Amino acid sequence: MEVEVKSGLLGDINLPLAQITDRFGVLLRDVLPPEEVRANAARHPERVAYPVRAVHRALAFAIDRPGTVVVGFGALALYGLPFFVEGQDTVLMDKNCREHQAAGAHRPSIVRQTGAVGEVWDLRHSGWKLRASEPHAALVQSLRLLWREEVAWHVQAIEGLDRRTVRAIQLVDASRRHLGLDPARVLRAARSQLNQRWICDVLAHSSPYADSPKETELRLLLGDVIQKYGLTLQEQVVVRRGKEIVTTLDLAIKEPRIGVMYDGAHHGEDRQWKKDAYINSMLVAEQWAPLRFTSVSLATAAAVVEEVVVKRLGITL
Repeated sequence: MEVEVKSGLLGDINLPLAQITDRFGVLLRDVLPPEEVRANAARHPERVAYPVRAVHRALAFAIDRPGTVVVGFGALALYGLPFFVEGQDTVLMDKNCREHQAAGAHRPSIVRQTGAVGEVWDLRHSGWKLRASEPHAALVQSLRLLWREEVAWHVQAIEGLDRRTVRAIQLVDASRRHLGLDPARVLRAARSQLNQRWICDVLAHSSPYADSPKETELRLLLGDVIQKYGLTLQEQVVVRRGKEIVTTLDLAIKEPRIGVMYDGAHHGEDRQWKKDAYINSMLVAEQWAPLRFTSVSLATAAAVVEEVVVKRLGITL
């Protein structure tokens, strides 16, 4: 399959650029914010800082090296995955590679091409050609890094799931939601590449409805409460007041009418805060109990939700 990749990669022009290679760079306005670069570097095993976005690095490195194949997180960035790709090494597979090259801010990791490359797609960007593992294979390659714990990010402790598995569920959720990947095809791509019991467990816990990785965490955190009280958890539930759509709840616990939402940083902005206050009022008027969590309060979600469940259902403990 041939896919056009849209991005802001620039060649030889008379403008100040954040240089990626001798041939390519991006406008300074298109690099990552410094605080994000520092946070990503702190998680990198070699503390490498990547100010240039993953999609731009993948494009520049692959176009400069015809015949190589972009794999893993770099390939997912090319297909438009909005989460987890920043701060990761760009990895190219090369059938002519004799010695592994380590990644850096201005160079990719180059490894020998193996069967793990999977199906390869032809891509184009502004007339340039490059190649990448197709999305399901790229996801499996990325999951292998999580399995080996070569890539990690902070997640909450969740009963019954180790953190490696939680990260994998987040990555699969995001790939299903934003790239439309098919779990059956993920499982096929994972044959001989991943522990089958593990990937089956990851897929069993996955969902195509989580808009963000934090929503995935929130859903998993509530799993024990839902099971304990025999409740029904629904995702992306539209709430109406008459003909007006009040909001779409990230999660809804059907029986006690509890709406659970994760609020990212933009919810602190004045306009959004006022909108959220209005939404809360309308939800209460429709007999919903709205519960909002942030990165600071996420760890308390299960306990708070259980307390509200008990009160609204009149359960005596």
